[in-house]
This record gives sequence, C-alpha cells and structure tokens, in this order.
Amino acid sequence: MLENHTEITGTWNLINGQIEADEMCKVIEQLISEKLVYLSVDNSGWYKLYKNEIDDSLWELSYPNSDLQGGGPPKLTKVLRDKFIEQKYSLPNEEV
Repeated sequence: MLENHTEITGTWNLINGQIEADEMCKVIEQLISEKLVYLSVDNSGWYKLYKNEIDDSLWELSYPNSDLQGGGPPKLTKVLRDKFIEQKYSLPNEEV
C-alpha cells in the first residue's frame, strides 16, 4: 500500500448527523497499528514519526486541521530523513 503513495489523507464526513471517518482514516489507523514502527513524537505532541521497515521509508502522522476537534482527520506523509526531521524528532545523526 505505502509503496504507491507519498501522502494519505483522511476525511471526516457528516452522515445522518454523525461525523464518520472515511476509508483513508481507517487505512492510516491500520498502517500505524500493524505495518509501521513508531519512532518518535515531536515537542508539540501533534506529529509522530514512523518507519516502514520493508523499505526504511519514514512517515509522519499529523492532524492538519487544527480548527477541528482533536486536530481533525489524520494525514500520513512520507518524509525524507534530513537535518530538519532529525532535529524535529531529536533523532541521532545516524541512520534510523
């Protein structure tokens, strides 16, 4: 699933007066609970870094809709390991 994507964005839908997570929210939840390995959280607590051990890619979980309850639906974005990511997540200057 991940090899074909650089970003997966969930959406919330209002159905019969209830907010429901779409299929992409469910995919993100499945990926972070079953396929990806948690590495770190940033100082704000809103961003988490995961690793896909199959190809060593890094994925950042965020909640970009700060105006919504709990930050809104999740977004999973493939990120490159660079100095910014190393500093943001307090990673050592070596390979994860």
